[in-house]
Amino acid sequence: MDAALLNALKRQLQLWHRWLGVVLAVPVLLWFLSGAVLLFVPLPRLSEAESRAGRSDLALAAVRIDARQAARAAGLDAPPQRARLGMLGARPVWRLRDGEERWHLVGADDGRVLPELNASAAAAVARDFQRRRGQAESAPQYLGRIERDQWTLNGLSGLRPPLHKLRFADAQATELYVSASTGEAVRDSTRSERGWNWVGAIVHWIYPTALRAQPALWRQVVMWLSGAALFAALAGVAIGAWRSIDAWRRVRRISQYRGVYAWHHWLGWGGGLLMLSWLFSGWMSMGPMRAPPNPALERWRDAFSAPPPAWPAHWRPRLPVGEGWLEAELVWLAGEPWLRMQSRRGGTAWAPALTGAASAPDLAAAVRRAEAYSRLKIAARQRLQTYDAYYLQATHRDPPPLPVWRLRLDDPAASWVQIAPARGEIVAVSDRRSRAERWLYHGLHSWDLPWLLERPRLRLGLLLAGLAIGAALAVTAILVACKRLRALVLARTARRARKPAVVPRRLADAAA
Repeated sequence: MDAALLNALKRQLQLWHRWLGVVLAVPVLLWFLSGAVLLFVPLPRLSEAESRAGRSDLALAAVRIDARQAARAAGLDAPPQRARLGMLGARPVWRLRDGEERWHLVGADDGRVLPELNASAAAAVARDFQRRRGQAESAPQYLGRIERDQWTLNGLSGLRPPLHKLRFADAQATELYVSASTGEAVRDSTRSERGWNWVGAIVHWIYPTALRAQPALWRQVVMWLSGAALFAALAGVAIGAWRSIDAWRRVRRISQYRGVYAWHHWLGWGGGLLMLSWLFSGWMSMGPMRAPPNPALERWRDAFSAPPPAWPAHWRPRLPVGEGWLEAELVWLAGEPWLRMQSRRGGTAWAPALTGAASAPDLAAAVRRAEAYSRLKIAARQRLQTYDAYYLQATHRDPPPLPVWRLRLDDPAASWVQIAPARGEIVAVSDRRSRAERWLYHGLHSWDLPWLLERPRLRLGLLLAGLAIGAALAVTAILVACKRLRALVLARTARRARKPAVVPRRLADAAA
């Protein structure tokens, strides 16, 4: 490359690195510090175990209405997308979701359609939920009916708005959210969780309510901010390498800088690639190269678990006798209906919904029917007894079920479908592209390698060490930026006064 062109390139990279660093050094430092907080305190959520602890046992003896009768009472001719039998206070109810994502409540004892919960009914649900979880019973403060707020922005589709928000006068200042459409407690938060998240997840993910409520705008903000920081870091690594090569050629030293500039240079060598990997994977989390939906996976999902357009002719559900069940959900296994029972401990059992059906579903037969309906052949089958690189337990989340069946489809995208046989549901899907992105995002960002996840203390220590190096590099960038700005201000002040500027020698290079 021509020497003049190379020098011009170096100069441009230096300018971009310098002024992007001035603007972005503080946000990058906040990303590292908030990332450390996120390792210990995730966003508020209601785990499956917490949800089960606060629910009452299903009163099976009081059930008089089945799912088909409830759907017809709600005005749904076809089977609903979801049908769940549970409790609302002291009575059993069907919770039905139609094709337009709307929920309907129907009494399972008398078949009457129930209205959305009002404030007093939501308060009763919240009190009962807290009491069953072992909390001191008290009257909650009603905070209003909302569509979303700071603590319900994440996973909004699963929260079923509108929501009633209530606060308890307990030691943790617990806030509980009750869905007006389903009558269930769907999220909780404590004072400690909310406080730490203001310096954790909200900072790290740039999650203020006003911005996050506009997903398209939020995505663009995060992409451009992380992309600019990534470019600044790339420029810094390139400049640092060039400067080290020049210094070695001249005086056999890796760095000729002094003071904070030397610290910035050395930390750039030690943590530059680390910062690049985190900034790049954070940028990848926004899906900058979005692909269209995978038609093979959509066809398979519909073939295996979508409800049919009409109720089967031999419909005859038979609920089990006994206590200890929390919920019964109508599931469709390749067109065949079953009632999946859930116990308080999270276990499952099956109840038939057709005349002459066996006591438990034949999942292998359901897979064969789905293969025929979808017209997608299964190239290979695998039974997973433990987690692996593509089916793993993420930190701060409910553990996915085991064992699972992994079905590798014979399609151009090399699609995988993973089914939990105990639950009869698809728990994960992927294709070649999403598996590659899994490494470019989660692999680089969370270091969720299976062998590290099996050693949580080692993983935590490595992550904290990496975050500390990145934060130190960002701090030196801030100090360098302050020196540059100070030198610039002194130089401009001197020019306005039309006299030579008294600029300290250590700042003169920064202003150049």
